[in-house]
Amino acid sequence: MVEFMDGSIVAQMSLPDMRLPIQYALFYPERVALDVCQLDFSQKLSLDFQPPDMEKFKSLKLALKAVKEGGISPAVLNAANEIAVEAFLEGKIKFVQIYDVIERTMDDIGTGKAVTLEDIFRADLQASEMAKNLVNSL
Repeated sequence: MVEFMDGSIVAQMSLPDMRLPIQYALFYPERVALDVCQLDFSQKLSLDFQPPDMEKFKSLKLALKAVKEGGISPAVLNAANEIAVEAFLEGKIKFVQIYDVIERTMDDIGTGKAVTLEDIFRADLQASEMAKNLVNSL
């Protein structure tokens, strides 16, 4: 869901089926027909929302921190995440260590302004190098 400045919210809704996001990733920006069960709005439906468990989903806490800080923080988070996930997929670190690599990279680099695109590129490169060093030290 996306909430706009005027308070309105637009939602992408479907029954849980990974084929939808996969086909979207493969065919973007085109939409293709997909043979999946559809929501039936003629039936009684309900949506239940609960606050996320920030201890269980610790990476969400980092993402919210990056958004709140702004500047280079989102670029640092993204670069560290890319390196950590790649290291996990290559068997270099455990899944639970992805968070640690991202958190330590963000803490070590800190915040900074992103006045130019160069600032973002520089932060991305610095975070990637730092995350690689962290991965190698684990």
